[in-house]
Amino acid sequence: MGDKDGQRRHNLLRPYQVNARLLARAKPDAIFMHCLPAHRGEEVTDEQLVALERTLHQRLGSNELQLNRANIKKAYGSHVALKDVSLSIDRGAFFTLLGPSGCGKTTLLRAIAGFHQQDAGEILLEGQSISHLGANKRNVGMVFQSYALFPNMTVANNIAFGLKVRKESKSAIKARIAELLELSHLPDAAGKYPHELSGGMQQRVALARALAFRPRVLLLDEPLSA
Repeated sequence: MGDKDGQRRHNLLRPYQVNARLLARAKPDAIFMHCLPAHRGEEVTDEQLVALERTLHQRLGSNELQLNRANIKKAYGSHVALKDVSLSIDRGAFFTLLGPSGCGKTTLLRAIAGFHQQDAGEILLEGQSISHLGANKRNVGMVFQSYALFPNMTVANNIAFGLKVRKESKSAIKARIAELLELSHLPDAAGKYPHELSGGMQQRVALARALAFRPRVLLLDEPLSA
């Protein structure tokens, strides 16, 4: 591989390395993500992604049962998005859901997060049903495919949003913002707005926001698309 090819590969991998360090330091109990089995131009190799996954798994810890979903069903009119979906994810797992567009991956993530109410089935976290809880009561973080940053809020306020909802102290919020900005390599971006950031920077802000309140489970929707 020539010098230019090597540098290009390094530049492609760097956002994933930064995000992997951020995830490893933040230590959610489980990570559950989905991605399409399609290549978008030039991407990191499977071997490099496996290496990042191994690093995260080593940092995330033990294998006690963490998240169950039993016979989940969700339909939109006559279209069935989820039909009898059942699986279990261990504590410390880095779990990837792979499938074609439109097969229900995002619907499943949003059901786990509490943004969609499933039509049938039950979602358990550490043996306790969370199916009846709103999204703000589940202690589940989610990074959306579109990032869904609040355009009228600065980076700092986007990261602080979940902490303010949980009525954390101002000093705790300030310290957590500083910690996550440092971890995500955005120490000078606190006062910027989303439209002033690149796509990769916006993704890191979305990841920092999802990790700010220390979720038990982290959901990533198309995390390799930036």
